[in-house]
Amino acid sequence: MQTWVLRKGGRTILIATGVGNDRNRRQAPAFDHLHTDFLQRLSNIGVDPADVDVGVNTHIHYDHVGWNTKLDGKSFVPTFPKPGTWCHNATTTTSTPRTPKACGDPARTTRNCA
Repeated sequence: MQTWVLRKGGRTILIATGVGNDRNRRQAPAFDHLHTDFLQRLSNIGVDPADVDVGVNTHIHYDHVGWNTKLDGKSFVPTFPKPGTWCHNATTTTSTPRTPKACGDPARTTRNCA
């Protein structure tokens, strides 16, 4: 899985946040309850989660939105506290009923850009 980091005009933008850790993914055993060093790898290239301005989800599949949130105790919380998460309207319309928490709390974080 890949994440793209764009830096432009003093802003940091992430495109596709990958699979994420600690997720129940029984339908995809290779991704079930992962424990990767994703955040450390971002840190290694100078990206701190608090510095990310925008998250862009090309579509809402678990292998593209997994790091939008991270496990904190028993709850998932936003990994990147600053940004809203942008998704294409067609994606949120067709995927939200099936995966309502894919982007965190859609009422708070998802902006549609059709």
